[in-house]
Amino acid sequence: MEDYIIALRWFPDPKNREEAAKITASFTKRPARIDEGYAFTDRDFYRSPMATPDIQALQRNIDLMQDLGVIKQKVDVSPVSTSAPECRQAAAGAEAVRGCTLTSIAGEFPGGRAR
Repeated sequence: MEDYIIALRWFPDPKNREEAAKITASFTKRPARIDEGYAFTDRDFYRSPMATPDIQALQRNIDLMQDLGVIKQKVDVSPVSTSAPECRQAAAGAEAVRGCTLTSIAGEFPGGRAR
């Protein structure tokens, strides 16, 4: 997770634009110029720099899946209490995220996992 967060911050940084374009082009097997001016800019999809999910949007999507009959029972993804100090720091946007993992808050769910 830490590497993912580092990448979330590295790719959109303007000083890394050229290298990010090369990496993306290599991965997608498309010329770098195709995504120029779009990829990893304000025009691209939003990505939380702390890799935090949009719980309200996730809940709306899950509720819609239930309404459409894709899933049978209601799934509640309401926010978990982030009592671990490192999780509070991460939620506040602090740099230190080490140790703030799903396993550090899993004990707050019944049975140690999501409901």
